[in-house]
Amino acid sequence: MATPIIARFTFHADRAEDFTFDGRQVIEMELDTIDEVQEYCEQFQDALLDVQAIVNGRVVCLSDFSYDI
Repeated sequence: MATPIIARFTFHADRAEDFTFDGRQVIEMELDTIDEVQEYCEQFQDALLDVQAIVNGRVVCLSDFSYDI
């Protein structure tokens, strides 16, 4: 069985209430694949400040990678 990926999404302060009940800027989700992380990034891209993914115990900060979606 594959290890789940923990994705931590950080939203712009003025958009956080669109994604959380209490207006928190950071939410954490457990996902099965990196493709799922990418799908969420594409869906939320205009509201995101950053995304960190914890994969097999390693933290990857997606803002370190610059590319156009």
